Amino acid sequence: MKINKEILQDVKLPARYVGGEFNQVKKHRNVDLNIVLCYPAFYEDGMSSYEFRYIYSLLNNYKNVWCTRAFMPDIDMVKKLEKEKIKLYALETMKQLKTADILVFLVDDVLHYTNVIKMLEMSGINVFSKDRENYPFVVGYGKCMENPFTMDTFFDIQMIGDNKEDLFSNLVTTILDNKSSKNEILDLLKYKDGFYIKDKTLNVKKNDYKKITDIEYFPNYIVSNIKIKKDGILLKLKEGNVDISYKILLEYVKLAYNTT
Repeated sequence: MKINKEILQDVKLPARYVGGEFNQVKKHRNVDLNIVLCYPAFYEDGMSSYEFRYIYSLLNNYKNVWCTRAFMPDIDMVKKLEKEKIKLYALETMKQLKTADILVFLVDDVLHYTNVIKMLEMSGINVFSKDRENYPFVVGYGKCMENPFTMDTFFDIQMIGDNKEDLFSNLVTTILDNKSSKNEILDLLKYKDGFYIKDKTLNVKKNDYKKITDIEYFPNYIVSNIKIKKDGILLKLKEGNVDISYKILLEYVKLAYNTT
């Protein structure tokens, strides 16, 4: 799919909608699992989120997985896409979101709730989970998923807890290892810590880090096309003892700047 140049000429900050950033991940299209990481706010908000970039890198570390990105367009672009009847697409591939295997929404703010619904509508995907019999899986993650009952009508899966490595590993491996129906996969995920499936999960248990183990740094740090709200090194401290976390961060900063 190609976006008409005339559309981009008439919207604010067209670089939001074309991809091609330095360190953007490109893979062979015939991977086993296509995931679109969706941020239900503007490009510059999503690219300012360290968690968003961290998950993007984490998922692309799987050789048989390609994680691409999508953001909520500004109102001028929304009008253009709807007028031209263009569905919402992933930046890396320009493919419609509804062709993906999984859509992961990082929901960081209650103001994102309505944008999740709008992005599903713009993608041509049924808004309510009960109306989606086939792929893609629509997954919710982020601090606003701590109470899963708020948005459980719209998400097939909600992941709860800070242990991203374990949560996304369970999500990816369960889907890859089970070439079965969507409902059967949901039945498998409902037993795993940190997963909430509406009408299937009886007891919600967060999947948090048990202790600090190490620091993870991703050198393939995607660089935004436009000025964003905040930028810096991508440093992930696994949650645990707060005092220890600050000590590790301080030592890392000293090392980076060769200070004592």
